[in-house]
Amino acid sequence: MFARKLRALGAPATLSVQLEDDTSVRDVILWIEQTQLLHLASHPEAQEKFFEPTVSIESWNSLLDEYLSSLACPFSLSDRAAVVDWLLRKCVAKEYSEMDCTFRLSHDASRVMVLRGGSTKGTVIERGKPQPEPFSGVDPKSEAFQSGINLLAGMLDIPAHLDPALTLQAVALVLQLLSEGIANGAPVNSDDPKDSDMPLELVPLGISVPDSELETPIRIIRLLHIANLRDLQTRFDAGL
Repeated sequence: MFARKLRALGAPATLSVQLEDDTSVRDVILWIEQTQLLHLASHPEAQEKFFEPTVSIESWNSLLDEYLSSLACPFSLSDRAAVVDWLLRKCVAKEYSEMDCTFRLSHDASRVMVLRGGSTKGTVIERGKPQPEPFSGVDPKSEAFQSGINLLAGMLDIPAHLDPALTLQAVALVLQLLSEGIANGAPVNSDDPKDSDMPLELVPLGISVPDSELETPIRIIRLLHIANLRDLQTRFDAGL
């Protein structure tokens, strides 16, 4: 019930909710406040009492009642499951629902912190420091890269150049033109206008793709492959 939310929030694997165990429930709620909600950060005295390790469970439950009231929690401690679930949902909403980015300068004014939803977590970007390219780890001189480019070129009926970089540019240009043509309703390698009735995004991929940016070119290549098969079948039938 709680494991998926805890994983989504980056909780340590050792943290789990045992509703019948007072210490377990207390540890989870303390972790939520300390790492996620930070509701008591502006109230040092209340925060110190709330995190006091030697306080009894009875006294801490009283503090927890006040804590939940200040958060406007609609549940009481009599329903531990509802309380813990509500707190976790509140954390997840804070972490993921507000995806607008704000930018804050750090103290030295030479770095920019990209923050999501007002969280103190973010990605530090050095000003003036070039960021790595998406394909910086690809070796264009490797045999795997060259064979992959030549395979794409063959599927698109593009003559392979001795320089794989030029072949890649030609492949990119053809895919761009095909994408624009399909998006505008142009038929794919066919005289039948009905071939363009299906939107490109509805064409099944047929494979699992980790990068969504690759879905469009894969759909285009698949349509070209189907069109070629159809053309081959037509010629075969004519030969009979």
